[in-house]
Amino acid sequence: MKAAYERFGESLVQFDEAHFVDSRSNQLQLGGQWREHQATFQGLVGRSAYKASASAALLQLYNKPVMADVDWSADVDGSAVPNLKRQLHSFMKTLNATSEDIIGMANEFHSLGYDIQDFGNSSKRVYAKRTSALKDKMANPQRSSLPWRITRAHLTRTGRISNIFPRF
Repeated sequence: MKAAYERFGESLVQFDEAHFVDSRSNQLQLGGQWREHQATFQGLVGRSAYKASASAALLQLYNKPVMADVDWSADVDGSAVPNLKRQLHSFMKTLNATSEDIIGMANEFHSLGYDIQDFGNSSKRVYAKRTSALKDKMANPQRSSLPWRITRAHLTRTGRISNIFPRF
């Protein structure tokens, strides 16, 4: 997953470096916004890996000692119950704090998912602006250079603008 984020980020850097502009000559950029999402994702992954290992250690810590310390066969009068109750209460407090952290982290992942969905919608709008600006330029070319003629022919043939010549 991390590699996919990085590859996508690299493609956005290439998009930004191509210096595409909209019909008003405003530069279209996507890389900066994606880098924020990527940093958030990497931070969440690091924290969640730590929390997962800490939770596993917590369960191991309480599973063996708490249950193994009670000798139910020798506890005829119930004297082990208060000690077990105290240990279980302590465990529940720790578990509640841990579960709140995990729920908070799950909410952060969920929020990041919505942010990335918004980013997808935003990049569709940026691509539409880029396409519109290139179509306008090809409809009224200011130069008759070979790249313009090839790109216009490609658009006419396929109905799409591709990255044949990304720096114009």
